[in-house]
Amino acid sequence: MVELLLNNVSKTYPGGKTALKNFKQAFSPGITGLLGPNGAGKSTLMNLISTLSVPSAGSIVLNEVDIYKKPEEMRKALGFLPQTFGVFPNLSGNEFLNYIGLIKGLSPAYLNEAIPYYLEVFNLGHVSGKRIDAYSGGMRQRIGIIQALLGEPAVVLLDEPTVGLDPEERINFRNLLNEIATDKIVLLSSHIVSDIETIANQIIVMKEGEMLFSGNSADALKLIADQVFITPVAEEEIAQYRKQYQVTDIKREAGSYLVRYVNDAESSPKGEKVTANLEDVYMYLTGKTI
Repeated sequence: MVELLLNNVSKTYPGGKTALKNFKQAFSPGITGLLGPNGAGKSTLMNLISTLSVPSAGSIVLNEVDIYKKPEEMRKALGFLPQTFGVFPNLSGNEFLNYIGLIKGLSPAYLNEAIPYYLEVFNLGHVSGKRIDAYSGGMRQRIGIIQALLGEPAVVLLDEPTVGLDPEERINFRNLLNEIATDKIVLLSSHIVSDIETIANQIIVMKEGEMLFSGNSADALKLIADQVFITPVAEEEIAQYRKQYQVTDIKREAGSYLVRYVNDAESSPKGEKVTANLEDVYMYLTGKTI
């Protein structure tokens, strides 16, 4: 079974900016969702695991092999979709995927089966012969996901993979990941909580390079169990709620506003207690407010 260990990994860039601080985590097969606002360190973490970047401190070990002493061990096992994914626009989708597959050292026989399969799964079979410069942004993103999955890698890193995908394609993507993750480590980075909530076995919440939480959804929800409320308020009261509580949602209804908030203070909450969701937890941990 594949195992990936990060031992107190830190990354400080020239100039003194620390993008990752003492990150420690063991990954095993399944889907781990990385949640965090921009600048949280999600992309830095993926770049370190992929060996595109080298840590300032700590080590990363894949199946008992230090990947910075033997980077080829990770590269052979890796499928990676970076946040910024480039293509050759003059190639067709089919040509581009065959090109990437050959660079990966995959056999033509494998590619002749895998590429048509993935193109159909991601609803790109009908445009596989067209040049990529004629593709929409969502189509290009799907090509990026496919190239990461070619070769059935043991470690799959997907940085904001659902950007540009419509709802149907998001569902297809989630279903496929669930199928392949039984024997693979899949790290899925997103700032869209619903993408993580519906698919991830494990959740990591990050902010400013630090891990704020690691565990499953049930564990995350326990953090603010019995602390989430909804109450109707007048418009002029909203600012006070934002000041006093962690407001996670505001909706207009029947001439007033419904404010959803986390009450972790000693003050008596107003309104109806409701079941917490992962969006509440995420905003509570990162200090975000509506």
